[in-house]
Amino acid sequence: MRRVAIMIALLLVCVVCLAGATVYNGPLPTHGDIVILGALFPVHKNMDNQCGDVLDLGLQRLEAMVLAVDKVNNNTALLPGITLSFEIRDTCTQSNYALEQSLHFVSSRGVLGISGVVGAASSSVSIAVASLLRLFKIPQISYASTAETLSDRTRFDYFFRTIPPDSLQTQVMADLIDHFNWSYVYALHSDDVYGTVGIQALLKALEGRNCSETCVATQISVPVVATSQDLDEVLLDMSRSWVNNASVAVLFGQLATAVKVLEAVDRSRGSGPLKNITWIASDAWGDQIPSHLYPVAHGMLAVLPQAKHSQQFDDYFTGLTPLNNADNPWFSEYWENVFNCSFQPVAGVRECDGNDRISVNNEYRQNSKVPFAIDAVYAFAHAMTDMQRALCPGGHGLCRDMTDPRTNAVNGELLQTYLHNVSFSPGASAREISFDASGDEQGSFIIKNLQLESGQHRFRQVGVWTASNAMLSLHSDVEWIDGDMPESVCSVKCGGGQYPERVSDQAACCWICKRCLGNRHVSTGEKCRECEQGYAPNTNMTQCELIPLTFLTWSHAWSIIIMVVAIVGIALTVSVIIIFVVFYKHQIVKGSSRELSAFLLTGLLLCYLLPFAFIIRPSAVVCGIRRFGLGFCFTLCYSALLIKTNRIHRIFNRRPGSVSTPSLISPQSQVALTLLLIAVQVVIAVIWLVVEPPSILLVYNDFSTELKCGESPYIGISASFGYSLFLLLLSTYFAFRARKVPQNFNEAKFINLTLYTIVIIWLAFIPTYFATSQLGTIFQTSSLVLGIALSATTTLCCLFAPKVYFLFSQMKKEYQSSENDRRPRQDSICSNGGIHLIHQRNSSTYGLTSVLSKGDQSEQLSVCPLPPQPSLSHYKLPVLTSMTDKEPPPSSTDKTTQTPPLIVTHSSAGYTHSLAGYVTREELYRFVPLPPSVSPTPSTSTCSLHHDI
Repeated sequence: MRRVAIMIALLLVCVVCLAGATVYNGPLPTHGDIVILGALFPVHKNMDNQCGDVLDLGLQRLEAMVLAVDKVNNNTALLPGITLSFEIRDTCTQSNYALEQSLHFVSSRGVLGISGVVGAASSSVSIAVASLLRLFKIPQISYASTAETLSDRTRFDYFFRTIPPDSLQTQVMADLIDHFNWSYVYALHSDDVYGTVGIQALLKALEGRNCSETCVATQISVPVVATSQDLDEVLLDMSRSWVNNASVAVLFGQLATAVKVLEAVDRSRGSGPLKNITWIASDAWGDQIPSHLYPVAHGMLAVLPQAKHSQQFDDYFTGLTPLNNADNPWFSEYWENVFNCSFQPVAGVRECDGNDRISVNNEYRQNSKVPFAIDAVYAFAHAMTDMQRALCPGGHGLCRDMTDPRTNAVNGELLQTYLHNVSFSPGASAREISFDASGDEQGSFIIKNLQLESGQHRFRQVGVWTASNAMLSLHSDVEWIDGDMPESVCSVKCGGGQYPERVSDQAACCWICKRCLGNRHVSTGEKCRECEQGYAPNTNMTQCELIPLTFLTWSHAWSIIIMVVAIVGIALTVSVIIIFVVFYKHQIVKGSSRELSAFLLTGLLLCYLLPFAFIIRPSAVVCGIRRFGLGFCFTLCYSALLIKTNRIHRIFNRRPGSVSTPSLISPQSQVALTLLLIAVQVVIAVIWLVVEPPSILLVYNDFSTELKCGESPYIGISASFGYSLFLLLLSTYFAFRARKVPQNFNEAKFINLTLYTIVIIWLAFIPTYFATSQLGTIFQTSSLVLGIALSATTTLCCLFAPKVYFLFSQMKKEYQSSENDRRPRQDSICSNGGIHLIHQRNSSTYGLTSVLSKGDQSEQLSVCPLPPQPSLSHYKLPVLTSMTDKEPPPSSTDKTTQTPPLIVTHSSAGYTHSLAGYVTREELYRFVPLPPSVSPTPSTSTCSLHHDI
């Protein structure tokens, strides 16, 4: 009952709207069965909701259907015994008007004859018409309606189309935008169903790609019947700040909408950001814009369903004239518009004659939807042929099982089933035609580019999108509006070490690049992340790279300096060792405490060898060598210096009047004490190595990773140098106490100089060592090693250089004296109960100092006992410690009662000096002059004692 009520209401409305409607009816045969197809074409433009001028595209599609019907009727394999006819109506690209025209298909005449409808073009018109036709179970096949909404079988189960839906077209557009890396585009659409649904499908297709829904600069809905004010608002919206960064615009809308927008943009092209827009066109207007808009649309990309150009239609359409096509009620109007003439006398207008012909010279171009209109007619023909063969015995003419008994038309419900299963090839679009479950035809698309060739604009195919693999392929160069491919971005991708900060109230693709916080952060222009320990940003701040380990290497400048100093020091130290070994029995070597000198020279050699352990790559073994060597080499030096300075201090600072020999001053005692002091250092080092085993440590800084020995910085340096520093300071103390020894005792003076200098060096080194820790392990290690080398060099230069110098100086004098007189002679004679001191060497006489302090195998002392001489009891006998002795006798007021056991007579250059004192192997005492009253008288008798000092 509801359906009946609706039908009655529609018929009442139809009574009102039938008057004045123009219709193009096909031929009606005089014999045989007939099947009538309804058709809806946009023959006229929509001008303020009124039918305007004739549309070329609409008339072409109309004639394509006429040609297809004629071809079907002439094909004996299709619909045998049935003549196909048509009833064509104009939609004027208006949904309401098209719906009114569709009522004719379901009126009393239409119900009796309309078996199916071809059309409409606009998706909004098709949606309105399909809702009506499904009530009467009349199948509908569109040749141009692509809205995805029409795929809904719950609402449009009688709707089919020979053109691919927008769900595929928008995917092609998204692939195109993605291919050129455009991340910021305008999205314009007509405010009808076609534009609104199409642009939403495009935004959905863009999700998950380089762009997203928020990367649309602005989404603008343009009224189908847009006024000048509407267009001004569109341009103003496109020119807003940040929005105008886009240089690519997608316009998904009807041809009339596109023409108005392009004309508005053309008027504003002289200035502003919209002068070089690259347009992406939907199929509704892609290659249909008027030629006067070619300059503003130059470089545009049109996404069109793939279809073969029909040469047969070109031949047919260009052969039409008002004379041979009089049945078409709109053709004469079309002719007048194309040739700017009139069939009626009009002032100032040329009268149309029979000489004009349609051709490319008058801007004829086959409309891209012509093949799809032809395929729609053939789809009906093939489906009804399949139906005829299945239901009609003999397969000829209409049979009762094919028709609806109430209308005598083909049964729409059965025809719908056969349309779902229809398949034929080739179609006019040069591919197999079939419909899926949604009534859609899955086809491919082509990309056309508006290019300028030889001064004329032409659409050239530059790519294809195949539905089978959903792949875009551009096989030709694209020509752009300003020559270069546009970079349609809102904000340039941030560089390394930067991150994007969104601009408020703008799309997600708009940002301001800001640097990542800190200097250890990297980014690829999106998100900042901090490098892990041991890694640092590369030069581009895009990724973290492993930091090379930093330690003192062989090729480092400081290492080269250290090695040069160490090698020179080793050479000098070895030279001194060789000299001391060669001249081991020389009086200067003996007088410098040969045993302690051996410890000193060994320590110095280790000090010069130790730097090489600091240049080797740190490891547990190397770190252990460093720890042990630091304290050990200095302890060797400073323990020997301590024993030597302590000995000097005890000898020269004894109690007044004491002539007893100080204890523990023999060479054996000195060696034992030195070894004991060294043993203490060894124990300390071993305990430290056990408590804190050697290991390596990675110290991570911002831009460096230091490889160093793992030890407590303060405890380690204290353990390494604490004991050695104690020995140094104690040696310096004894050297200071012995600073007033006779000036002619040169070794004490040099020892003092050495120790004072070393103390100054270490006072400067310790703060320097801790200060350089801020500069890194290389500088800290370099300062430590240089401090070691400098201390060793000070000892070598201040203590051993003078000994070597005096050694070679004395050897030179000895050599010169031996050349002057090679015969030995007697220098002094004591007799008559006295003593004889005879110092002879190669017939040359040497002073008392040489005899008493630097003896060797070539020197002899002849000593005789001295009779008691009480008159000598008042002389003080201090220790003799230098090569020469020219001090005056001590004052006679000194009441020392010690009686010396020996008297030495020293003759030189004809003068004889009598001295009293001690001569022993361990100690050399000062000899003072005797008064004449006790001087021994010469005698010929002597007693000899050979004594090697």
